[in-house]
Amino acid sequence: MAKNIGAVIREERTRMGISARELGRRAGCTGVAINYYEQNKRVPNIYIADRIMAALGTELVLGEKEEHDG
Repeated sequence: MAKNIGAVIREERTRMGISARELGRRAGCTGVAINYYEQNKRVPNIYIADRIMAALGTELVLGEKEEHDG
């Protein structure tokens, strides 16, 4: 099962040891916005989500990869 975007942001941010404010600075948004995304009070649009993931050193993948035989 895929995690929601807020859980991924918080997990990766915590792993990096940076504050929401610092992540927001790196991603071009506010620390308050990062907190809202992590708490699922708001959902970032695709462009913001991509910038956040880039700031976290990962990439945004939509959906799940399907495995094909052959």
